[in-house]
Amino acid sequence: MKGRLRALLVHGMGSSPEWWNPLITPLQNLGLEPVVLEMPSLESSGPVAWVDEIVRHAGHAPVLLIGHSLGAAVCVVASRRIPCIGIILLACPPFFDDYGPSPPVGTGLSVRAVTRVGMFLRDAAREAALVTTDSIHFIGDADPFIPAEQAARLPFPLIVIPSADHDLRDSMRFMKALIAHIINSQFGKHFLDPAVRAPSRLRASGVLGEVMDLNEAAPPPARIDLEITTRCQCACPRCARTLFPILARPIDMSRVLFERVIGECSGAGEIIFVGLGEPLLHPDLPFFVSTCARLQMNVSVVTNGLMAEPHLVETLFESGLGEITFSIDSADPERFRLLRGGADLRRVLANFRAVREGRHKSIFVTLSRQNVGDLRGLVDLAVNEGLRAIAVSDVNFPENADESLRKTQAEMELGAAITYARERNVLLIDPRFHNIGDPRRRHLRCTARKPADIMGRSCRHRHCLAPWRIAVVGVKGDLTPCNCAPQTPLGNLARDSMAAVWNGPGMAIWRKAVVSGQCHPCLTCPRY
Repeated sequence: MKGRLRALLVHGMGSSPEWWNPLITPLQNLGLEPVVLEMPSLESSGPVAWVDEIVRHAGHAPVLLIGHSLGAAVCVVASRRIPCIGIILLACPPFFDDYGPSPPVGTGLSVRAVTRVGMFLRDAAREAALVTTDSIHFIGDADPFIPAEQAARLPFPLIVIPSADHDLRDSMRFMKALIAHIINSQFGKHFLDPAVRAPSRLRASGVLGEVMDLNEAAPPPARIDLEITTRCQCACPRCARTLFPILARPIDMSRVLFERVIGECSGAGEIIFVGLGEPLLHPDLPFFVSTCARLQMNVSVVTNGLMAEPHLVETLFESGLGEITFSIDSADPERFRLLRGGADLRRVLANFRAVREGRHKSIFVTLSRQNVGDLRGLVDLAVNEGLRAIAVSDVNFPENADESLRKTQAEMELGAAITYARERNVLLIDPRFHNIGDPRRRHLRCTARKPADIMGRSCRHRHCLAPWRIAVVGVKGDLTPCNCAPQTPLGNLARDSMAAVWNGPGMAIWRKAVVSGQCHPCLTCPRY
């Protein structure tokens, strides 16, 4: 076995060493030695100090540099000062001037710091022309900051990853392309052991880790969305429970069925109690939560808030609940009553505010033309409650299309709300957060920076991973392809195994339709 090649990993602006966590194991399995660097504050030192940090860690042995965003530009400059045998650039900014009014990532920098970053990037673009090291540049075709025509200005071979954004890490295509490049590069051929480089051994040793192939089959679900009741006190006009009355017949899931479903899904790392009904109405919810917590699942519950009285909420947290999410669509009592079928906002807010300090609580907002103007009030609520973020989504379901932000051209009003949230240091989390498994990564990964992040639609598959990673199970054990298709059961866990249903013919056909753009409900969904 050859000596392990060190790969210095440099994060981007506004990020941290944890950004690299999903790539560590694949790089190690390739035979590399990943070294994650933590860069000093841009306010106190600027990007030049980042270059010095790389030089300090590099030493005299050959190293591979892998940098993301600003970290990629820093790698370009540092490569000329160290024995570098390769550079892998991830979403490297070509020119700061082309971004417009704000830097691509990171907020809260002073004007002085932002100016210093801009000057560094312009210098780095000139340095790039002098680099002779084996180099490659990966970008996503959905990157809102770095269009391909701008990235092409840098003198490096460019690989554009379909459906990937500025982050890249959740893209199966990127992970495969990255691994293939390392294996086939000149430094890979020289430094990696031939046995490690053999494709058959790569597959056998699990180098691809959790990389997800978007084909007709899928790995076991990473998350379970479980409906335990169809009972609800509200009659929200935009809810599937109202749109599809046949699904709203009052039913509670039995303990027997729950234990069977959980037994079939015990490998999932996350479970959310959510669905057409209000989970807090089920008398066995504390038992359900504790059962899942014992299986080391991250447990969340989504509630309308009417039943979330302090004693019940505290019981759930004591049972192992990780987070409680309140659906609050307006901070105006009258509009809330209309949107929630007569529900009392004062009661919901009293329960929300009574959640004990230190317990994780959050807000989810479904926006439409009726309540987009209320988003500022919800931002104020978040600030008053010490929340850093609100999850927001445009309405889904074709039946709600006429109420959507996109259909009613609410871009200006939504843009003003996004600006207001930024001024108050509250992140608006867009619908893509459903695709990310690690809740700690959702905030920075899915921040809505412009109206299109929330109200945009695509005629082709760009984001949604739900049919590959989220098993949506109804109150009778029916498995449906996603939360947006509760009326489409594709199997039943009361009689069939998860393996048989999850990769059965129904799910295979649905996944194929999603990727090909032939799934009609997807075309009106903000998550697609």
